[in-house]
Amino acid sequence: MGLSIVTPGTTEQRSSFNGVILPDSFIEPHWYAAYTRAQHEKRVAAELGMREVEHFLPLYSSVRRWKDRRVQLESPLFPGYVFVRLALRERLRVL
Repeated sequence: MGLSIVTPGTTEQRSSFNGVILPDSFIEPHWYAAYTRAQHEKRVAAELGMREVEHFLPLYSSVRRWKDRRVQLESPLFPGYVFVRLALRERLRVL
């Protein structure tokens, strides 16, 4: 059960979880880079969407040419990473 506490003399808000006081970095959402398995970035982003976790996967478009055809591909701008926005205490939803 979470409890919000304001310490005397400061406006910093802290939360208590099972008697342990957590710093603000555990409570407020921040952007983090999540390392993924190689070439699974789109699948991980889809899974995060199903889990309702805010995420960002920047893609760029490129044309690849084979002998018999041309294909336009969407590739990750940062291979192996998906960016997620969450509080650290919710990191198990991503793992």
